[in-house]
Amino acid sequence: MFLPDLTAHKARIIAALESGRMRGDLVHRDWKVTYPNRDTDCTTSPAIDVEELLAWHPGAVGAEICTPQPENPSKPLTDREIQALTQWLQRGGETDLGSIDRLIERCNRDRTHKNALFRWMNDRQYQCKGFTANEN
Repeated sequence: MFLPDLTAHKARIIAALESGRMRGDLVHRDWKVTYPNRDTDCTTSPAIDVEELLAWHPGAVGAEICTPQPENPSKPLTDREIQALTQWLQRGGETDLGSIDRLIERCNRDRTHKNALFRWMNDRQYQCKGFTANEN
């Protein structure tokens, strides 16, 4: 899932890490990105600065740091959902179990994040063979 993006931007990522840009006060994970006709919230991993964020969002006219307000889910992820999410992430190239655990925990805390992730999992472009996720 992340491997094509990482490969495509490898040189920029390495340059940012080597320059120390990834460790400054203006490096964050949660952003509100402003487009001419709308705003949208996004979360990045790893944390990035506004310059890097805007490079990933063509057409954006600005961005500001935001603190998302999590919306509690009606119920935690089921064992089947956890298994499906883990398999989907691993098929996409995510191998860090700590990252997967943090994502599961966030889904258990934040219904909006959970629903967005499960919509993404159901998107034909990102779908794993033989798997359909269900929103709760």
